[in-house]
Amino acid sequence: MTCTAQSNSIQDTQQLKIAQWNCNSAKAHNSEIASLLSKHHINVLCLNETKLQSSTNIEFDGYHTERKDRNSRGGGVAILIHNDIHYERLNTLDHYNLELVLVKVTTQYKTLHIIAIYVPPRKSVTDDFLCQNLFDELDKLRHFILNGDLNSHSKNWYCTSNNKNGSILETLLANSRFNLVNNRTPTHKDPKSDSESIIDLSLSHSFPVTSMISSSTIL
Repeated sequence: MTCTAQSNSIQDTQQLKIAQWNCNSAKAHNSEIASLLSKHHINVLCLNETKLQSSTNIEFDGYHTERKDRNSRGGGVAILIHNDIHYERLNTLDHYNLELVLVKVTTQYKTLHIIAIYVPPRKSVTDDFLCQNLFDELDKLRHFILNGDLNSHSKNWYCTSNNKNGSILETLLANSRFNLVNNRTPTHKDPKSDSESIIDLSLSHSFPVTSMISSSTIL
């Protein structure tokens, strides 16, 4: 599996660079993560499929780490926040059966909620996928950006085909005030079929967060 990192820049008196990457094991790709942070001067990095045991210690110089682990075989998410940024971890969304981490980041003039989420691929829909209640709670946050590998395929966001997860997300987005920040650049390439798709998605509130995003780039 080949994945790329996506970066979104939030305008403030200082520019806040937020990125996400499906790292397919944070332990195995520790050096690549450190290089990504350093090379692109990332303030906040959302990681998917970290594949960490809760007993596994992993640190990145200059960054705080907030995690939700599954096990070493799959799943798990983390958010890396630069030491210069004031933040707090919130448990507001912990009652959902989802692999996610939510932090509230405070800059000089803005407060932004950042969510890292991973939704595994599946043939049937279960109650641990995105739901209307979750979207209602996100709407109340207003200032948020959600980054994650949602394994949701839809031609609406330039995938070559649709799947059940994508259909659910289409409906949720249609009934919300949220926007997809992604451009047309693929975020995943299957090495066997060479097919490309956009499954690493960034969602934000139509206003005011989308208006604050100065750029969205695949790193």
